[in-house]
Amino acid sequence: MKSTLIFVLCLAAALAAPQVKYPEVRTLSEVNENDGTGYFKSSYSLTDGTNRDESGSYTPLSPADPSRNVEATGIQVMRGVISWVAPDGTPFTLEYIADDKGFRPVGSHLPRK
Repeated sequence: MKSTLIFVLCLAAALAAPQVKYPEVRTLSEVNENDGTGYFKSSYSLTDGTNRDESGSYTPLSPADPSRNVEATGIQVMRGVISWVAPDGTPFTLEYIADDKGFRPVGSHLPRK
């Protein structure tokens, strides 16, 4: 009986809580290209001010050698920019590169080393 009462009270509290309404976000533009060799370009822009632009390419480091059962090796290099607007209206931009040295983001909102 107690557990039923507790359940009903929790359900009533959950239903009485204010419901947050988020504005509808639509896609304004979108581009996706991929040539199958490691090159790609992807971007989108949304009605809430969010934008993303990213591209990448594959850089071979060594060729495959079937006679020695060695596969080709290489690295994928990616660069991008993402921007968005915080709920308080503050705009943010994050630029990054990802390669054999790792992921390196840059943005005025990030701590400096």
